[in-house]
Amino acid sequence: MNYYRQMQYYDQPYYMDEYLDTIAPYQKADLAFQANEFSRWELFQKSCFILSVILGKAPSKFIFADVVKCLEAALERGDPDDIKYYQDKFDRGVKYINIDSNNRNNVLVEFMKGEVPIPHGKFDIGGASVTVNEDNDTYETMPLLLKQAFNGAIVSLSIYTDATREELSDLFLVINDGKPLNLAEILNAMTTRVANDVRGLASTYGAYFAEHRSWFSSTSKNRRGIDHYIAQLAYTYVYSLNGKSISPANTKDFYRHNSDGEREMGKFCRLFKNFMKDVMGAHGSEDERHAYAIANRNSIFDLFHIYAELCDRKLKINDNKAFLQEYISVVSELLASNERYEGYGDEKFKDPKS
Repeated sequence: MNYYRQMQYYDQPYYMDEYLDTIAPYQKADLAFQANEFSRWELFQKSCFILSVILGKAPSKFIFADVVKCLEAALERGDPDDIKYYQDKFDRGVKYINIDSNNRNNVLVEFMKGEVPIPHGKFDIGGASVTVNEDNDTYETMPLLLKQAFNGAIVSLSIYTDATREELSDLFLVINDGKPLNLAEILNAMTTRVANDVRGLASTYGAYFAEHRSWFSSTSKNRRGIDHYIAQLAYTYVYSLNGKSISPANTKDFYRHNSDGEREMGKFCRLFKNFMKDVMGAHGSEDERHAYAIANRNSIFDLFHIYAELCDRKLKINDNKAFLQEYISVVSELLASNERYEGYGDEKFKDPKS
């Protein structure tokens, strides 16, 4: 029999200056409910959002969970996992978990720091007019009339007070129901071992992947593309390159509790961390990141599986720089060739450029 429980929350309006003083410094996004942390809105999008705030065109609610109240509810239920989850947030000084509004919150904070300008032009505020140009387009320099409009803008919050960790994931998915969430964003919201480990690896190594100019597009970085890439590495490691195809249904099954993925994630995580250290140079300085010379992430995908095979055969790379140079040379020859090779899975033939 299905079980349904009503969640408790309250709505609270704040003036912008009040929100920035009493809420923003004490809120923290849970990356399970957010776009990737390595790519945010473009500057144009940020400026447009601040403009919308000033003009009263940004009414969307900010959704939070009250850490103290949710912790008290977890203690009353006697739920050890939820107690640990909320206690960790409390111990780190977090009062509110940001479920939906992380980008908006960050842009507001950046605007206050002078990092986001407002669009230039003529503004009509309450019957009075002011003009903004490059000399007065930041929070500190903008006309008093616009500053008052910004500080007096209303931020509407919905704050949940008794949510379980699982219910926060459900809430995130319901909030985004009807929005085009991709598979990686849906899987990221799960609470399973695979989801947690993939999210952790992406958080640790995402900046390394994101800094390369051509491995991931801005859109991919902002929509959990790096997480999905690591998940695919884990999937093909567990099932081998000639195993089960990476379909959405199979990937969801891989993420579930008690899956093959869950049983093998510990081994994969250890191997991936060693790969990032020994081959990719992620722990070294920028001068030691010789793997940045690899042109595309598909070649890194293959390189990881070569490394995994070497480890299985208990072989060691003695000169990583020379090893990478030889690998890049071979890959370059393949990319320049029009020859097609027998593939794996559902592909009969594979183009080395793909």
